[in-house]
Amino acid sequence: MVTLSAVNSVSFSPDGKYVVSGSGDKSVKIWSTESGEVVRRLNGHTSDVNSVSFSPDGKYVVSGSGSGYRYDGNFKHSSDNSVKIWSTESGEVVRAWNGHIFAVMSVSFSPDGKYVVSGSDDESVKIWSTLKVGKSCVP
Repeated sequence: MVTLSAVNSVSFSPDGKYVVSGSGDKSVKIWSTESGEVVRRLNGHTSDVNSVSFSPDGKYVVSGSGSGYRYDGNFKHSSDNSVKIWSTESGEVVRAWNGHIFAVMSVSFSPDGKYVVSGSDDESVKIWSTLKVGKSCVP
């Protein structure tokens, strides 16, 4: 498994057949652990993908993105401080949230798949309902 950009996050699928990666090239990729080949490329973020994780049933992937600083130390604002849920079958975004002010650095599904938690450089942790449509941050 070789990429052409920095890999920021990786996670195994629950059955171990796939690995998901999030990269500095703004992509989420799903790889076959058997062949080492990319089986699906998920495009839609407009900034670095910092964190990825499979849902407990393996049918979805959650990703978090955003960036704050260039390597030269100058501040760079990113408008894509988003959390997205993708269908592993279709490759389409099925849910997306934009509640963080700065980069989303970590994401994970709850054990039952009903929630996603995200942590950000804005010093906040948010819990999102995967069952509600729209902005569904749990207070």
